[in-house]
Amino acid sequence: MWIADVGENTEEEINKVSATAAGLNYGWNCYEGNTQTTTNCAPDPDFTFPIASYYSNTGGFCSITGGYAYTGTLYRAFTGNYFFADLCTDRISYISELGGAITWSAPFTFVEGISCFGEDRNGELYAGGYYGSVYKIIDISLNTKSFDKPKLLLYPNPAVAQVSLKADPIGFPVIAKIVDISGKLLLDQQLESGTHAIATGALQRGIYMVVVTDKNGAVFNSKLVIE
Repeated sequence: MWIADVGENTEEEINKVSATAAGLNYGWNCYEGNTQTTTNCAPDPDFTFPIASYYSNTGGFCSITGGYAYTGTLYRAFTGNYFFADLCTDRISYISELGGAITWSAPFTFVEGISCFGEDRNGELYAGGYYGSVYKIIDISLNTKSFDKPKLLLYPNPAVAQVSLKADPIGFPVIAKIVDISGKLLLDQQLESGTHAIATGALQRGIYMVVVTDKNGAVFNSKLVIE
């Protein structure tokens, strides 16, 4: 379980504990995050300290908004990371499942305070603004110049019953996934070579995204039209 805990004055914290753990002492009121706040409290070996914390009295921070650990399939770099935010900065942040440093995004100028998070049935994440707007969390690191190069070719495209792929360089076998525009995973298939095709006959007419991951971990993306 991931637990985001709003601090009293200066420190916001995140705890990660077993779902079967009960009766844990997180240190309040002797500690706020990792900082001792009460002078007459002796350190207790039974205290459970946070996996991460940050100061909310600097940089415009004020109150942690808890989120989710990413379990989706669209953004490989997100896997296992816990996503959360701070209500007063319009910045989304994450830490790895092992803890360590917090990574913060730049402030989003179009958000009006991130007050909640949501998760769809495919494990993709969404952030909710204080006044009702909903935003999908995506990996902008995928938008790099390397993806502008024609590394992945799908043919025929538009397709009907099946589609084949050609990519150079690419290391087979590969995992090919097809997702719709909402991010829902529709197909997950392993291809042993470029002579193997992806069956698309069960897909409805429309526009899809094909994400191919080769044996070396390289990721290729292409749009696919089904007629």
